[in-house]
Amino acid sequence: MAKNKNPFAFLSGIALGGAVGAAIATLFTTQSGKETRKQLKEKGGKVLDDSKKTIKKVKKDTIDPLVTKVEKEAKDKLDELKGEAKEKLGELKNEAEGKLNELKDKVNQNNK
Repeated sequence: MAKNKNPFAFLSGIALGGAVGAAIATLFTTQSGKETRKQLKEKGGKVLDDSKKTIKKVKKDTIDPLVTKVEKEAKDKLDELKGEAKEKLGELKNEAEGKLNELKDKVNQNNK
C-alpha cells in the first residue's frame, strides 16, 4: 500500500466515508420521506461543519508552517543572490575603473 503523506486526503476520506455511511444508514431506516430528508439535511450539515473544522486544522497544522518555511527559504535565497550580485557588481566596477585608468594613461602618453 502506497503511503500518502497528505493528511488532508486522509481526513477527507474519513469525512466522506462518514457521510456515505450516515446516508446509507438513514436511507435503510423505516421512517417517512420527510423524516429521512430532515435527517439527511442535519447529518449533511454536521459533516460539512466537521469538514470545515478539519480543513482549518490541516491548514493551521500543515499548510501554514509550510508556507512560512518556503517564504523564509525564498527570502534567504534572495538575500544570498543579492549579496552575490553586489559582490559581482563591485568586481565589474573595479575592473571598469582599471580599464578606464589604463585608457586615460594611454591618452596622456599619446598627448605628450
